[in-house]
Amino acid sequence: MNLSMERIMTPGVKLVIAAGLLAALYFGDVIDFVMLRQLVTHPMVVLQIVVIVLVAMVLSGWRWFLLLSCQGIQVSAFKSVQILFITVFFSIFLPGGFVTSDALRTAYVVQETPDQRTAAAWSIFFDRMIGVYSQFLLCFVFSFFYLDAANQHVPLKILWIFATGVTFGLPLAAYVFLRWSHTSWGEWLLSSVPSTQLRWILDRLVHAIDLYKKTPKRMVLVLLLAVLNHLLTIACIIVIVFSSGIGTLSGADYVLVTLWSTAANALPVTPGGLGVGEGSFDQIARLLETIPSVTGYGTIFLVFRIVSSMALLPGFVFYLIYHRDFKRALKDSTNPPP
Repeated sequence: MNLSMERIMTPGVKLVIAAGLLAALYFGDVIDFVMLRQLVTHPMVVLQIVVIVLVAMVLSGWRWFLLLSCQGIQVSAFKSVQILFITVFFSIFLPGGFVTSDALRTAYVVQETPDQRTAAAWSIFFDRMIGVYSQFLLCFVFSFFYLDAANQHVPLKILWIFATGVTFGLPLAAYVFLRWSHTSWGEWLLSSVPSTQLRWILDRLVHAIDLYKKTPKRMVLVLLLAVLNHLLTIACIIVIVFSSGIGTLSGADYVLVTLWSTAANALPVTPGGLGVGEGSFDQIARLLETIPSVTGYGTIFLVFRIVSSMALLPGFVFYLIYHRDFKRALKDSTNPPP
């Protein structure tokens, strides 16, 4: 009973937080519902964002397929895209954000490759880490154009320092771990891990990194695809801005605003980051303003959230197709031969 209550309360609390945030954003003039209604019913805005999001999802699925194939995991590119669509679609309605999405993706890929479940799970981890790294890499690069603003505003300076740390620290940590794991001392330490399961997981991690290291061109392509995905998200925001004329920021300003707000939106605070992305988008936009305005910048991000969610509806169709095919394959495998 207590466990059931905990499962109910956690999503419930997050929904309350999301509702509270949206209410605060509305009464704080961060969201303009009149402008919101106009934009989400604007045919060209909806069409352009839907197309961009669909392209981004296909590229994300292809990126994951490349990581799977590097480890010799036999999952087709179409199946990778299909699973990604399903898991991202359902993560919209479930608490936990990207954590929920990755957990669902792990469950699906394990069904496809039960003998390679650990390797498949690591592919999802690396896919997520590369996506995060590419985002902070772009934040680091574009922050150079806003050093004056960073010096004037402590939050922007902290974000830039954090992006710098991730940009250089993550590759360095991966390099040190890989070098250390192949030393006699590192191998001894890994073999001394008391848990057999944990030892196996760490061994598969080292093996996965070794395999990725052998395909540098493919890994560069994976990183470029991740960068392109973030640029497509920025393109969606630019479409909304140009169609509405909201605010006093330039198109270039929205690059940095989008990168940081989507990073904040990924935090598993509310379902899908609802309210968090909108609030952070508005706050960062106001820090970059040179001409103060009364614009509700959070409206831009909320429009993007609503329309991009529409673009993920094929995920439900893929879900129906996937489970129909899976049940059929399971039935065929259990039927005795004639």
